[in-house]
Amino acid sequence: MEQISALVLLTAFAPVLLGGADLTAQLDQAQRLDVSGASAEAVKLYESILPETLSQPAVHASILKALGQLASRLGDYKTAVKRSQDAASEYHSLRDAQGEASAWNNLGVTHLYEGNYGYAEAALQQAVDLSKGNADAQAEQLSNLANVFYFQAGYREAMETYGRALDLAERNAGARWAPRRRAVVLINIATVHQRLGQDEAAMASYQKARGRGGVLKTNEEAQLLTNLGVLYRRLGDPVKALEYYGEAGRLFTQDRHMDGELTVLMNRGIVQALDLDDLAGAYKTFESARRLAQEAGSRREEMQALLFGAETLYRRGEYPQARGQFLQALAAATGLGTGEEEWKALYGLGRVALRSGDDNGALVLLERAAGKIESLREKLRLTGLKSDFFADKRDVYDALISIGLKRGDAARVFGWMERSRARVLMDRLHVEGVTDLAAFQARLDDGTAVLEYWVSRRGAAVLSVTKRGASLVPIVVDEAQVEALAAALASEGEWRARAAAVGQAVLPPGIVPTGVRRLLVVPDGALGAVPLEVLPFEGRLLVQRVAVSYLPAAGLAARATGAKAGARWPWRTVLAGFADPVFTSEGELEGATPLARLSSSAGEAKEAAAQLRGGARLYLGANNQKQKLLQLSGTVVPVIHLATHATADAENPERSRILFSPAAGGTAADYLFLKSVYDLDLHQVELVTLSACETETGKFVRGEGVQGFSRAFLAAGAASVVATLWRVADRQSAEFMGRFYRGLGDGLSKSDSLRQAKLEALRAGAHPRHWAAFVMSGDGMTPVRQEWSWWMFGGPLLAGLAGLLLVPALKRTHGNRQQESNHE
Repeated sequence: MEQISALVLLTAFAPVLLGGADLTAQLDQAQRLDVSGASAEAVKLYESILPETLSQPAVHASILKALGQLASRLGDYKTAVKRSQDAASEYHSLRDAQGEASAWNNLGVTHLYEGNYGYAEAALQQAVDLSKGNADAQAEQLSNLANVFYFQAGYREAMETYGRALDLAERNAGARWAPRRRAVVLINIATVHQRLGQDEAAMASYQKARGRGGVLKTNEEAQLLTNLGVLYRRLGDPVKALEYYGEAGRLFTQDRHMDGELTVLMNRGIVQALDLDDLAGAYKTFESARRLAQEAGSRREEMQALLFGAETLYRRGEYPQARGQFLQALAAATGLGTGEEEWKALYGLGRVALRSGDDNGALVLLERAAGKIESLREKLRLTGLKSDFFADKRDVYDALISIGLKRGDAARVFGWMERSRARVLMDRLHVEGVTDLAAFQARLDDGTAVLEYWVSRRGAAVLSVTKRGASLVPIVVDEAQVEALAAALASEGEWRARAAAVGQAVLPPGIVPTGVRRLLVVPDGALGAVPLEVLPFEGRLLVQRVAVSYLPAAGLAARATGAKAGARWPWRTVLAGFADPVFTSEGELEGATPLARLSSSAGEAKEAAAQLRGGARLYLGANNQKQKLLQLSGTVVPVIHLATHATADAENPERSRILFSPAAGGTAADYLFLKSVYDLDLHQVELVTLSACETETGKFVRGEGVQGFSRAFLAAGAASVVATLWRVADRQSAEFMGRFYRGLGDGLSKSDSLRQAKLEALRAGAHPRHWAAFVMSGDGMTPVRQEWSWWMFGGPLLAGLAGLLLVPALKRTHGNRQQESNHE
């Protein structure tokens, strides 16, 4: 709930050049309006004098540039792009390289704000090229270019580019501009370290930025201190965090920066409430924030302080007082039209109603909160959605589900479950959610069942759905038992007793009806860490009874697959395989963790290709490069197979990455970061196989699920993904994959092929560590599309040729036989 996280400073706005004497007063006034924050008024004044400067090209260009900057600041990106392009064109005509570079810089920053990273990179690179010889401008533009890489998860490129900007500042240390530029770049470098979990390095960069006091503006220094407070809190030192918040608050007060003061107060109250369990102190802090906001006439901040205070009263058990303050916050939020705070106030009132035993009243309030949440989601631009949008909002649905479970209302529970599951993923894929249970049942066939789990602080349940019925069963999920089973499976330990205990809890008798051949599982909470196939059910392991595949939400069962109709030619590529990365060093991101050569992975990729009909592209050894995978985006390749190293980060998904051989000319391993996978276009891909360690794991986000590579490849459009729940051994993985692809080559469905491979390993006596780690997500019910084999074309031709060659021989044989017969 921190109000300020890592800071990335975008530095684009340079002062406007003055024109002729007759315009000086108006230009001065426009600039004063700009500096004072009266951006709209500045725009009006600049627009009014723009036509008068047509005869003065230099002044005209400077005003165009200023209008581009102001439009960008006001969020009018279309106008900002047009004005900046016009300014660049005029400066180019004037042969003013520095003016042109500044305009390109502004254009690049505007594209960055829009999320048009390719255009932003091109514009900023043009600015950098034009600024040769001007170290100040070039350092600023390099810093902005690095920001483009940062927002695309190109952390290595960002660090290298920030490093170039830092080098310019340090080589020009005596210049007036250099100290502040150095500090800004160091802050940005710290944000990269923070994003990658390198907290000590982030701390060092922040401290270097503070090393020479007075170079940053007061509010920038206060922002830096706030960032340090956030960092210390994350490191488990709330006391130190409070110290930095206090120092930041004093600077914000000195600078009369009320928003900063209020932000620091809110963060202080959160630390007191959540980290120090000082609810009384937290309430006083939130009351101080409320009074400050009230004095300043800031209604929004006053409303937020009311909301935080009400939550604190609720946690103290002062329910009547909490209800009164939640009502005040709701009225303020409704008046301001701030939906985020509206649903939070409604949720607070719903919880107060539950505490008083008023389930009906709570149901009404909670449904209103859920409706507000969904209206907010609809208003968000898809590109702006974050994976944690439902993280805190899931609590609302959990409260609703707990009421439905108490009443045994399977239909409404199904609707609430689906409304709170994987909504960002569903929106990315343009899949309409299914909240009507009867409509969902009508889509299922007689051999398929769905198990949808709900695990929360309020309880747990499993909903079993088939074409002909549905049953809602309360269960008890012991997270310690589940974690112990996961650890035993991953370490080749004793697993059967642990699996029996978990299975007895989460697979009640009859939950998988007789006759079901395919089981779709929607896991939740801790259950996402274990494969249900290893759990015993009615005397046998689940894998011995059914083929299992997993879905982030039941509604994805109706999603169209990536299979495409059309000609089936044997030379078409069916599989693209990446394996056996070769690298000299692992780069800074891996630290001291050694990664061994995957000696069996090249053979694994070749075997996978051999089992499928059609062409294959294999990128092995030094040719196993990230760029080759990126080039597959938007192309028709039914199967992508990755046999390599991967690292999943359960705390920060931004650090999760797949390793490739170095790019051309490099020596250190290259990485595909999780965030970059989302930008791929894999809608033509039917199966992605991630034969690497822990590719199904990652940070668990309530309401969305595990943010791992499996989810990212599904979001990119792949119909299904096979990924791993724990570290897998090189040789055993290759053997298992050979079995899996044999099933695919024989035309089995993807989930049936995976089940067959698991059963073969089980019959051979292999520990589940070597086969249960592999799980199928997405569409497991269809086979992989394969092309006609060369034999289907060449076979008839060869048969015909053979026939022509054999006819004379057959005639001779036939004649001899006749002669023999006559002789007899």
